[in-house]
Amino acid sequence: EWVPAEVSPAHTAEGFNIRELYVKSIATFRPAPNIEEQLFSAGFTPDHLDVFEDLKGVFTGAYRELSLRFCYHLVELAENPDKGPLVRVIWDGPSTIIGVAAKDYRGLAASITGALASQEIPLLQAHLFSAGRYGLALDFFHVVLSDRSIGPQLATSLDEVIRGHLYISDSDEATLVPVREAITLRAWDKHGRYELQLETPDHATGLIHALTYRIYRYLGANIFGLSAYSARGTAYISVYISLPSKLSLKKAQQIVAERFA
Repeated sequence: EWVPAEVSPAHTAEGFNIRELYVKSIATFRPAPNIEEQLFSAGFTPDHLDVFEDLKGVFTGAYRELSLRFCYHLVELAENPDKGPLVRVIWDGPSTIIGVAAKDYRGLAASITGALASQEIPLLQAHLFSAGRYGLALDFFHVVLSDRSIGPQLATSLDEVIRGHLYISDSDEATLVPVREAITLRAWDKHGRYELQLETPDHATGLIHALTYRIYRYLGANIFGLSAYSARGTAYISVYISLPSKLSLKKAQQIVAERFA
């Protein structure tokens, strides 16, 4: 069972509302009012601050320290259109976090989740940040990695996946694991963001990719967070998205009903 960081390991799924706690935890990654001092202390100049303007939320909460490992690469990505991604597998205590700084493209989350599914690596949660003006992404994926020695190999393979925009072609749909249960799509907050949720007794690692692939292909939505956990034999997957401006919730719900299961 996945338990959010702020919850004691002694708790169980019956003792609290996991969805409410995830909503609370994801809210901690919203922008802080001022990060200039932190960036200056890390060695950045005023000219660099514009690159991070859309990424202020990364510098608060749980990713405050981890994000500094990717800042210089983000600057290089902004200045050099041919610069490739930076992928790091980070061990933060008992947690394994994959950090990715890359040129953003629609389907990036589906590419990465597809790569993890192909290696049968369980994904527990992810927080995805983007700098729209520069087309940059800084994403963190929390995974279960039983053998930490494969970390460097995993980072190399994800680098290749991101460069090649893999696992999101039309032909990849035939390889997706089936989704048999109903999927719900509902408003998540008052800012035009939504939660797509699946409850299923199936624990296949490819379920998250099956959802993110279809979100990419049929909804054209941006993914900014996801969580996965199990309780009493049921797997719960939530993907948090923002829909294109011209796509209404009602139409999106219709697409989900017709295309996702």
